[in-house]
Amino acid sequence: MMKIQSISLILAVFLAGYLVLSNLSDRNDAFCAEFHCISSSGNQEMCNAYLDCLFALSEEYLQPYHLCMDEVVLKGIGNCSEHEEMYESEDKRNKLNACYRNLTMQPDGSDWTKIPGLDGYKDCVSIIGTDCLVKRCAANKS
Repeated sequence: MMKIQSISLILAVFLAGYLVLSNLSDRNDAFCAEFHCISSSGNQEMCNAYLDCLFALSEEYLQPYHLCMDEVVLKGIGNCSEHEEMYESEDKRNKLNACYRNLTMQPDGSDWTKIPGLDGYKDCVSIIGTDCLVKRCAANKS
């Protein structure tokens, strides 16, 4: 009887951990979809609006961003045009995101999407990113 209770408890702990991680992953996945849409939009004005969102970051959160930029995106941010993407490519943006997540991981295991000090940045990107995704969806239907 004790073994069954222990197994049930272990399974419950794993399930809770999975739910927490999947929620974090969903938030980061939503950010990445918006980030990729903006960066590959070919719309310099939209990309500039995204770059303005970086002003919402305090020095505490800008420092890891700059460290990751120096490590991952050696050519700099770049431009948005018919032939260029901001942060070079989707692969580079994914590496930049992974680097930032690693550097800002919280002691409780949550990633940057749960840090209240980044709400202004996340909201700013979400507004621009949602607009980008809506425009892309409308363009695909045409």
